Amino acid sequence: MIPAQLLADRIVRLSNQLEKGLYERHDVIRLCLLAALSGESVFLMGPPGIAKSLIARRIKCAFKRATAFEYLMTRFSTPEEVFGPLSIQALKDEGRYQRITEGYLPDAEVVFLDEIWKAGPAILNTLLTAINERRFRNGKDEQKIPMRLLISASNELPDEESGLEALYDRMLIRLWLTNVNEKRHFHGMLLQAEDTHFSLEDDNLAITDEEYFQWQQAIPKVSLPEEVFELVYRLRQQLQQLPDAPYISDRRWKKAIHLLQASAFFSGRQAIAPIDLLLLKECLWHNAASRTLIEQEIRALLLHFAWQQQPMLLALQQIMARKQALHQEQSLTQAFKLTKQSAMFSRKPHYQLPTTRIGDTFTLLLQHPLTLHHLRVTHIVIEREALHHWLQKAGDVRGKLNGIGFPQSLDLSVDEQDCLVIRDISLQATRLNYEDDAVASDIPEEIVKQLTQLHDRLQQQRLLFRQQQQCLFINNEWLAEIEASLQDVAAHIEQAQR
Repeated sequence: MIPAQLLADRIVRLSNQLEKGLYERHDVIRLCLLAALSGESVFLMGPPGIAKSLIARRIKCAFKRATAFEYLMTRFSTPEEVFGPLSIQALKDEGRYQRITEGYLPDAEVVFLDEIWKAGPAILNTLLTAINERRFRNGKDEQKIPMRLLISASNELPDEESGLEALYDRMLIRLWLTNVNEKRHFHGMLLQAEDTHFSLEDDNLAITDEEYFQWQQAIPKVSLPEEVFELVYRLRQQLQQLPDAPYISDRRWKKAIHLLQASAFFSGRQAIAPIDLLLLKECLWHNAASRTLIEQEIRALLLHFAWQQQPMLLALQQIMARKQALHQEQSLTQAFKLTKQSAMFSRKPHYQLPTTRIGDTFTLLLQHPLTLHHLRVTHIVIEREALHHWLQKAGDVRGKLNGIGFPQSLDLSVDEQDCLVIRDISLQATRLNYEDDAVASDIPEEIVKQLTQLHDRLQQQRLLFRQQQQCLFINNEWLAEIEASLQDVAAHIEQAQR
């Protein structure tokens, strides 16, 4: 078997050639190719004239000597037009009811059925069995269907009361297509010569039957790591709690995981990675409203939990809360604390200056700088007598801001811990310290250690993301969003470390 990385490179080159001449169909081609390589079915939703049938014809070219069948359904379509006409010879000579299936759906490897919901019950019921079991009952015989990919298409979704839910549920990948949007792509599309005989530039890229069947044996061996399962289960639980979420059968979840295994395998990995979960946004929606809801939930899962972004931010909050508690302990220890005295005939307490401090002036440091009288202030110089008078009589008290100029009016108060506090005009307050008892600006060693551990945890997650981000079937815009979410966590940690 081809080595993993060489296989991934080959699938990329194959997809690039299949996309040639198609505008804004990069993701669709790759997902249809993935469906073909994993034996799943695709439903294309979109208006007429947006290259739905052309996509199916291109996918056929991915396989060597592949047979194909395509048909436009109408209300008047008959089973003979899809599954083959009755053999008059067999009926006449042997009395057997048997169809001639060569050149029809039971004989095809790539099938495209347009306007699928317009088919009658006789066709849809037989088609349901064909998709489920890859078998077709032809008279008394049972014929194996070699179908690798079924692409169905319509410009409308099936009605809820139409009885088509079972068939719709078999369409694992559901893609919503629109017309070409970008100006330069629209210009290129208008001038593009119609390619009626497309073929691969490098025929060696085409997949042989032997390779295809080998890969079908290898895909189920791709592992589902416990941490990825937890993300899938979290998404399932979250959707079950939302009243507007679509019903998702156990069969659909199981087939979706098989698709993720194929995504990992053809991306050169032996285990499903969180990045593969983005494919679920094309598998779990049911209608336009649920499509938006599913994408929102998967985006939240990938940007908040897949690489532990939210748990790391929560851990950072806990570290910062501990840092604040340590700071408050340090603040109380080093604050300018007054001596509280009870008054005999008054409920209001009186305060005295600490007797351990001598001198005619106090130089007091603000534990956090404030803007006072349009000046950024880190310390004040206040006369002992002025502070004593304020404590006894209240009224105005003045001090020199940063120890310079004329004394300015100060908004002082005493907090519940009997510490002297100063406030600015917005009433933002900070405690005052003695000059020789300044609060250390260094982060406590305990906090430094925890922040370092959290930073190492982030680096490990970023490394995992870089190792796992190779997924051939994911738009690069999603990779940029995930990288930005990890960068946001890094910015918060760096800010805390500063």
